[in-house]
Amino acid sequence: MHRAVRLEVRNLTAMPLRSAGREPVQIGSRWFDEAGEYVAEGPHARLGPGLWPRASRTLELMVAAPPTPGRYELRVAPVRERVAWFDDVDTRNGLRAPCEVAPSGGPDPAGLPGLSAMIAQTEAGPEIYRPSAFWKELCELHATYLQDEASLARSSVR
Repeated sequence: MHRAVRLEVRNLTAMPLRSAGREPVQIGSRWFDEAGEYVAEGPHARLGPGLWPRASRTLELMVAAPPTPGRYELRVAPVRERVAWFDDVDTRNGLRAPCEVAPSGGPDPAGLPGLSAMIAQTEAGPEIYRPSAFWKELCELHATYLQDEASLARSSVR
C-alpha cells in the first residue's frame, strides 16, 4: 500500500541542499524490522529548487509499506544519493516512527491484483494528476463489469 505523506523539511546545515547534480539530496523512507534489520526502501522525493540554510519547505513523499504484516520502524530522512542517509550520520537528521503493518483489506475488485493499490496511489497523489469524476465513474463501471464477468465465468465452470 502506498500513501502520500506531507512533511516539512528544514535545512539546519550551513550549505544549500540541492536535488540536482551527480549526488542529489532527496527525501526517502526506509523500513526496518523489530531486530533493526533493513527491510525495504520507498520512493524518494526531490527537494525541488535548492533548499538554503535555515529554510524549510513542505513536500509530499510517497511511503510504501512492506508487503508482509508485522511491526516495523519507519525512517524518513534526507539522503545524498550514492553517499549516505543523513540519519545514519546523526539520528536527529530524520524521523523514526514505530509502525504496525496490517494485512491488506481483502481481495482487489474484480480479482485484479494490484488494482486497489493503484487506485489508492492515484488518489493520494497531487490533485492535478487525479482523474476527474467522469474517469472515476468510468473506472468503477469497468471494474463492476469485470467483476460481473468473473462471477459469470466462475458460475459457468461449476
